[in-house]
Amino acid sequence: MEAIHGDTDFPAEAAGLEAALGNAAQVGIFTLGAQGQDTRGLFAETMGGQADAKRLLESQVSGMRALSRVYGAVGIPALLVRIELGWKGFDAFWVGKGAGISMPVPDAGHPRESAELSPALLWSVLNLWEDTQKDIRPVLAAQLDWEKWDIRMDALRKLLLNQLSSAKGPEKVKVTGISN
Repeated sequence: MEAIHGDTDFPAEAAGLEAALGNAAQVGIFTLGAQGQDTRGLFAETMGGQADAKRLLESQVSGMRALSRVYGAVGIPALLVRIELGWKGFDAFWVGKGAGISMPVPDAGHPRESAELSPALLWSVLNLWEDTQKDIRPVLAAQLDWEKWDIRMDALRKLLLNQLSSAKGPEKVKVTGISN
């Protein structure tokens, strides 16, 4: 667990516990995958969530971030199956299924006229994307349509940066025509 070396918040006397922390992370992440992620790659709000429950964008980002960070720290190849499934499941959160301009929606599979998303949530999606580029994208290069995701995330990045430079500043983004 290279992340704790040189970390001033990590007590020096606990340095010998690295192996145990790695084991705990592995157990936790496999539990998350088995009980928190469904067969479509979507994450429930709670562990063992009902199959028909809403799948929220926040939960998807949190679950994917956990999988990605543990994979980056301990490199367990079996996690790549869950990560690939999670990115494929992420499609359920996007209006417009092609590689065109599309925006995320707050929950998967629940059509409605429109929805509003907070800038903080949208930045968390973009941050997950950035985190994915180093450790995950190279090893899943052939399994996922990264070009589609590049286009989606570029559009999201432009929208968020435009908000930062506007006189109004960051504001909720209204997504209309949701039909996923």
